[in-house]
Amino acid sequence: MRLLFALALFRLSLFAALPDIKVDNLTGSDTNTSGAPFSISAVVGTCDTNGVASMVIDYTGASNDPVPVDGSGLLWMETPSGRRFSKVTAKTMVTYTVEDSMTIAAGGVACAVGGVRQTLSATRMFDDLRNGWGVLVVNTGTDYTHTTSLTGNAQTNFPRVWWRPDTGRVRLVWTTNVPAMSNGNNYYIENFDFVNTSGTKTLAFVFGTLASGYSRTLMRDCLVDGWGSITGGNAGTQLTWYRVEVKNSVAGGFATGATTSGLLLASYVHNNSGGDGLDFDKAMALYNLIANNTGDDGIQDGVALIHNTVYGHGADGLEMGAALAGYMSVGNLITNNTGFGVNSAVNGSDPENGRVVNNNAYFSNTAGTYNQAVVGANDTTGVNPLYVNAAGQNWAIGTPLSQLGWPPSTLVAGIGSATNTFTEPGASQRQGGAGAAHYAY
Repeated sequence: MRLLFALALFRLSLFAALPDIKVDNLTGSDTNTSGAPFSISAVVGTCDTNGVASMVIDYTGASNDPVPVDGSGLLWMETPSGRRFSKVTAKTMVTYTVEDSMTIAAGGVACAVGGVRQTLSATRMFDDLRNGWGVLVVNTGTDYTHTTSLTGNAQTNFPRVWWRPDTGRVRLVWTTNVPAMSNGNNYYIENFDFVNTSGTKTLAFVFGTLASGYSRTLMRDCLVDGWGSITGGNAGTQLTWYRVEVKNSVAGGFATGATTSGLLLASYVHNNSGGDGLDFDKAMALYNLIANNTGDDGIQDGVALIHNTVYGHGADGLEMGAALAGYMSVGNLITNNTGFGVNSAVNGSDPENGRVVNNNAYFSNTAGTYNQAVVGANDTTGVNPLYVNAAGQNWAIGTPLSQLGWPPSTLVAGIGSATNTFTEPGASQRQGGAGAAHYAY
C-alpha cells in the first residue's frame, strides 16, 4: 500500500498533468472516445492536418470547451496507420495542439477527447502509451477477453506506465496461443489475473518471448494461470515481481534470459509442469514459496537465493550450473524433492569459487542433500520442519528449525550494532512461536 501511495504522489507531484485512460468492457467504446479525461463525456468531431506533418490539428465538431489543456486529455484520431492517441497541450475553437506530429489527409478522420474506452487491445492504445500515462481498468465482474497480444510501446524514461483496476482484481483472459504482452518497458502492473485458456501454449508467454522481453517492469499482486511460462527475456533487465502467483504453466514457472536481472519477492510458484519452477540465470529470489513444480528442478541458477521454501519437485531442489560465475544460497528450506537438495556443478560452498551456500535446511530429498558440494558449517540436515499442512499448501513450520535461518543468531544485524537477529529457514517465519506463518516482507 505504501508503494502504491508513493507512486501516486510521484505522479501527482512531478507529473500533475498526465492522461489516465479509463477502460470499461461493458459501457465503454473503442470509437469516438479517447478514454482521457474520463471525467468528461467524449467531445467528438473530425480532425485533419491537410496532409502535412503537424502538431496542430484542424478540428471541426462539437464545442471543445470541456477539453483540458494541462496534459490530462488525450486526442484520439481514427488514423489508418501510425499513432492514434496524443496528449492535448493547447486548443482553439477550431484546432488542437498535440504532443506528436501527425499527418492526416484533407477530409479528415473521426476524432474525440474524453469518454471511456472499451478494450485494452483495440486500436493500438498500448502502442501509443507514453511515460507516466495511466490505464485504469474498471472491475465490471466480467472477463476482459483477448485473442491478440497487447503490443507495448517501449518507454525509455521514468515514470512508469501505471495500469491497475479501479477496485479489487480484474481478470484478463487470452484464448489463443499468443503472448499477453510483447515489447515495452517501464510498466507498473498490479491486481490483475493473467489467464490463458488456449489448448496450445508454445507462444503463450506473459511477457513476450525469451528473445524480446521487457525492461524496468514491476508486476505486483497478480495471478499468472495457465501460460507457457512467465518470462523476462534475454533483453529484460530490472524486472521485479512482488507477491505474484504462478500456476498451471506448461513450460515451467518463471524463466529469464541469460542477460536478465530481476527480483522475485514474496511470491508463490507452484504446480507448473514441463520445466523448472524458477529458471533464473542472473535474477534473485527472496522469501518465495516454490512448490510442486513437477517438470524439473525447483530453482535453476540465480545470483541470490535467500529464504525460499523449495518443496516437492520432479528433480533437484536447486541446480546450479558451471557457467554461473557466483551465487549466494542462504536461509532456504529445501525438502521433499525427488533429486538432490542442491546439485552443483562445482563446489557450492567454497567462497573462493564465488559460491556461498550456508544456513540452509534440508530434509527428505530422495537423491541426497548435496551433489558436488559439502554441507556448510551452519546448514541443517535431516531435521523434519513439521509443516503445518503441506498437502493443503500451508508450509508454515514447527519449532525444530527455530533460529536456524540466515543470518545465524550468533551474528548481529548490521556491522557494529549490538542487535542479534533470529530467523528460521524458508519463506515462512513463525509468529511469536505459535506456529502461524507470515512473510518477512
